[in-house]
Amino acid sequence: MTAIRGDRRVSRGEVPAVGGLLLVVGFAALAWHIAHGGFYSDDWSNAANYHFASSPRYLHAVRHEMDDLGSRPGLAILLPIPHAVFGVHPGAQIALAAVLAALMCLVFHVFLRTVGLGAVHAAAIASLVVLFPWADSIRLWPTASVGCVPIAIALAGATLSLRAAERQGRAAALRHAAALVLFACSVLTYEMAAGGLLLLGALYLPRMQRRRALRWWVLDVIVVGSALAYEGATTTSPVSSVSQHIHAIPEFTRESLEIFSLLFVPYGVPKGTTTDICEAVAFAAAAIVVALAVRRVVRTGDPDLTRWLMVAAGSVVAVAAAYAVLVGTYLKPDFPGTANRVNLFAALGYTTLAYAVLLMAARLVASRPAREPVVAIALVALLGAGFAVRFGKDEAAWDRAARLQGPVLDAAASYAETLPRDSVVFTFGASGEVPAAIPVFDTDWDTTGALRLRTNDSSLRAYPVFDGVQIACEAAGIATRIPNETDTFRASYRSSYFIDVRTGRRVRVSSRSICRGAVKSFPLAPLDA
Repeated sequence: MTAIRGDRRVSRGEVPAVGGLLLVVGFAALAWHIAHGGFYSDDWSNAANYHFASSPRYLHAVRHEMDDLGSRPGLAILLPIPHAVFGVHPGAQIALAAVLAALMCLVFHVFLRTVGLGAVHAAAIASLVVLFPWADSIRLWPTASVGCVPIAIALAGATLSLRAAERQGRAAALRHAAALVLFACSVLTYEMAAGGLLLLGALYLPRMQRRRALRWWVLDVIVVGSALAYEGATTTSPVSSVSQHIHAIPEFTRESLEIFSLLFVPYGVPKGTTTDICEAVAFAAAAIVVALAVRRVVRTGDPDLTRWLMVAAGSVVAVAAAYAVLVGTYLKPDFPGTANRVNLFAALGYTTLAYAVLLMAARLVASRPAREPVVAIALVALLGAGFAVRFGKDEAAWDRAARLQGPVLDAAASYAETLPRDSVVFTFGASGEVPAAIPVFDTDWDTTGALRLRTNDSSLRAYPVFDGVQIACEAAGIATRIPNETDTFRASYRSSYFIDVRTGRRVRVSSRSICRGAVKSFPLAPLDA
């Protein structure tokens, strides 16, 4: 194939052209979801917090997010913006998610151009990232979509710093200083890109003298490390110990290899032994391609294969760096639904690695040089089609979750409108989520936020009760706990009401005896359906 390495200078029309392509890909993928999707989980609570915030709403909403998050001040600033601009309109916020994903991938395209990839290769990889299905909650879930911003900021800072490394004097120093500011902003918004930023110095070495490169690298480490230290010191989430990090590494490694293998496995393969076999075959095939590429490079010094091997190696390092700050947390690479946001930064590495393997395969398989581009295009098209099919299936599940919210919210709101202020409505008979861990109403904060918005009453609270939820009728009131949650939700008997959202049956739970009888007679739906 033609040389991988292209002119690092991005042409004047390249950015708008690639940006337009990424927007087309993003909106094509999300068009149905924009029309039929909804709010989920934190969307409801964030929307309610903004709607009921005192004037000035935005500042009070930011303050609320700061209190809730503890750390990540950049995220606290970003989260209320969609609600301030679009209000309670999920379609507009999902469209914003498409724009933010396209923006992140456009900056990634420029970064890839900076490190030496040609324009076509960089644009193809960026387009695949838009569709990457193992991190699609970032595009399907409005709240998570702001996660694209810190990644874009980190990539912009890395690009600026690498381009500054090729310059000399005051201009280079000022650009690196600006990049350091972007690094800090990225980590203080969400630390997912921190691992990659800590390794950026390796890309300085070919661009400047070793002593100067090491000096810049030390500055990067100080800025990113300080931001991480602040995050760790101020977060309200549990901080894992070193031992927990070490013990989690094998699990992260295994699940990372599983995701990489699944990139090449067609959607719809039956789960179980068949899937395991397909994963093993896919991984073995990729390993054989790499081994054959190494063999040819050793024998012939093929420059294109050499560069793709370097791209593949860099991609593996990028995936490892993406997970470095997440090892030991409750998130895991193979988590579905809202939790697959853990793979957002790793998606850049996975996609680039898969692309590199396919381009190496095309060069090895093509019998004639003229056929190599055709083989490469066919392989990449198949990869993209696989991404699109998986993304579409996930999108359908998210849309189903939005549809299932309607009856629950209608029943709870119609009951709540007849109740006094400060009432607590416990909903029975509805599933908390759909398969693949996509929430319908599965926490008190999403159910409460949705109910408050529907009734325009900020005093109301709501709690979903489904199979697995612990509910106890104590002397002082009702105590409930959702599976895998540590906090206990409590409500007094003077303000508690049960409703079966399927039949409309309603009970005022005014005493412990009534509570015990109602808990036995009200239905518990399975967690997912």
